[in-house]
Amino acid sequence: MTFKNKIISLSSAVAVLTLIYVLGAVFSPEKLQDKKSKEKLFDIAQMENVSSFTVSITDGLAEIEKIDGKWMLKSENTMYPASEYKIENFLDSVYNLTKFQIVSDDEKYWEKFDLTEEKAKSVKLKNSNSEELFTLYLGKSGPGERGEYIRSSMSDEAYLTDGSIKRYFYKDLNYWSQLRVLPEDVDSASITAMNIKADVNVNGEMFSGHLNLVKEDADGNYEWYYPENNEKFQRSKADTIANNISSLVADKYVEDKITEKDVVIQIETEKHGKQIIDIQKKSDNDFLLNVRGEKYTFQINQYKIHRIISRID
Repeated sequence: MTFKNKIISLSSAVAVLTLIYVLGAVFSPEKLQDKKSKEKLFDIAQMENVSSFTVSITDGLAEIEKIDGKWMLKSENTMYPASEYKIENFLDSVYNLTKFQIVSDDEKYWEKFDLTEEKAKSVKLKNSNSEELFTLYLGKSGPGERGEYIRSSMSDEAYLTDGSIKRYFYKDLNYWSQLRVLPEDVDSASITAMNIKADVNVNGEMFSGHLNLVKEDADGNYEWYYPENNEKFQRSKADTIANNISSLVADKYVEDKITEKDVVIQIETEKHGKQIIDIQKKSDNDFLLNVRGEKYTFQINQYKIHRIISRID
């Protein structure tokens, strides 16, 4: 064999060995397992097809459905607005689950991980035709309380997650409700006028008064004024009132209707114009609240109303 042929043969042998090494590195059991552990459990492209789901909660099941493009929550046969933000986060968490660590491929082991239908928490997702997409089952926590054991109705395989999603399954019905009283884009800075009237006893203290304020903005600086006499009102105090109004979050929806207005709060914003909040005392601890013109009535703790009306001089 000539020197040239020896070089060619040696080069070929090196190339083959290199290829074998590369293939071994790429397709080794460890690499294959690492690749599989990053696979999504569900097809994330199908998330937009979810139109309803039923999820385990602390006291039963929450039924949530998209109606006319808006998520709604069923409570005592009545549909109430649900939290779009929380639902989007929940669905994103479900569809981003990976096959992090397979722990079983046989249903006889489901009992060991609390993944039977009797023991597991679950969420059943359906499309707009009420066809089931899949059901996800959530079992007990993993070793050291890290991750949870999960499976789906699509196979017998059970997995250990690399993160926790159990927080969603241990909430009550109100967690899924949209309980923010005013639109998300209303904050204290967006309020340009406030008119508050109160005549109510809270915690043994009588609040009876009227506060009317407008915000005047000039060159990025603003002040609050009484429109009746154009006198200034303390800016920090007015900002606190505006913040307490804009950030109102109720405790739950109720079937009650307001019959007497113990407190009336009127605000104005450039985007939403005038909005009026009617409030009635229900008990020592709770008030009823309705945004005038809206069909739903909220129940809200007295302290959230107290911190607004207590600042009326």
